[in-house]
Amino acid sequence: MEQSATEYIPPAQIQEVVVMPQIAEQQYLVIIEDDRLLAQEMAAQLAIYGWQSKVFYTAKEAKIELCTQKPTAVIVDISLPDGLLAGTELIQQIRIEHSDYIAPTIVVSSSWDWNSRLSAVKAGADAYLVKPLDFSLLNETLDNLTKTQDEKPCQVLIVEDDPYLCQHYQTVLEAAGMNVVALEDPALLLSTLDDFSPDLVLLDLYLSHCNGIEVAKIIRQDNKFTDLSIVFLSSEGQEHIQLMAMQSGADDFLHKPIEDAVLIKAISMRITRFRALRELTRQDRMTGLLNQIAFHLQLEFEIGRIQRGNFSLSIAVLDIDKFKQINDGYGHPVGDAVIKSLARLLKKRLRRTDVVGRLGGDEFGVIMTDTSPQIAVQVLDELRAEFTKLRHFANQEAFSCTFSCGVAGFTQGASVDSIFKEADNALYLSKKRGRNQVSQYLP
Repeated sequence: MEQSATEYIPPAQIQEVVVMPQIAEQQYLVIIEDDRLLAQEMAAQLAIYGWQSKVFYTAKEAKIELCTQKPTAVIVDISLPDGLLAGTELIQQIRIEHSDYIAPTIVVSSSWDWNSRLSAVKAGADAYLVKPLDFSLLNETLDNLTKTQDEKPCQVLIVEDDPYLCQHYQTVLEAAGMNVVALEDPALLLSTLDDFSPDLVLLDLYLSHCNGIEVAKIIRQDNKFTDLSIVFLSSEGQEHIQLMAMQSGADDFLHKPIEDAVLIKAISMRITRFRALRELTRQDRMTGLLNQIAFHLQLEFEIGRIQRGNFSLSIAVLDIDKFKQINDGYGHPVGDAVIKSLARLLKKRLRRTDVVGRLGGDEFGVIMTDTSPQIAVQVLDELRAEFTKLRHFANQEAFSCTFSCGVAGFTQGASVDSIFKEADNALYLSKKRGRNQVSQYLP
């Protein structure tokens, strides 16, 4: 008797410590599709982005899984061997029988008619896609429906030379779930800013060997910290001194003594706003990756970090092969879709600690921390091979793309410009050798 469900295992990860899909192991998709070739192709295409799938061919087979397990999301054909609307009827039945059923559901269909769309809405479907499926759009829809808040705790740096107050503020903020570093000596500030990377500096106005205004000016003189939120906390009541403090580059002025709850709320609100504004200025609108300026600043930060310790760093520059032909042949909207599909692949299949940016057009940059150039080449070559398997669509015609890549490793004394130039030279070598490959810069 044929197995009722097919477990689809994604391609093997190379150097798992380096390539880590962001989808947790217990998260998976349920695909319910009676077209076996399409079902397997869906599973294979989504596996490239890091999804694992269980495939079922009838509503009856899938019902047991949906009643007993909790998939991350469900993709279901509206019409199955069980009936013309068996897919939506199954979802509707599951939602009625199991009130805690919350898996986002995407209905796929060959039809775009009113009755089919209405059936999907009544069943509680979250999205409706028409065949032939655009797998890049399918993955984008899945990402949007399953997006979870993965907000890291607020990072607060306290500079306060009163040991009692310094400890008290740290305890209060840590109890509220924040990560806090407290300094009584402002001379340790610069190294701590680089190592800790705070969202906000809580700064006393009067310190032993200098004042907070001078400390704020020192912070603002470093381009890396021009957008860092600075909040003064002081008992100073004279308005002209408060104004001087704000003119030094501070964002807010809180008065001592301050209630613990008020301090927590003020810091939380300021960091939330700081993060939102930072994302607006740092993100590439099309892909959600770092834009060129933010990527360069991050590379500068990483170079500064490894110069203070014994770390390795690799940078990669890559672009889509013959991208102009894609734009000219299929149109710019299709070209944009290809760019977004590569952005999602890089973002989902690299580690959380790796930094991915869009440098402009179809060119991307990747910063791989604590990674040798040899391992970086291996990882990116794996992603290159995966990208060639992705299918893109234009006028119901499927096509695939490739990318070329150059990798350079950090050497002592290197600058942002020099390491970029080395990676660009390696990219040029990949193009010269015939494209669709990854090359390493060798001095």
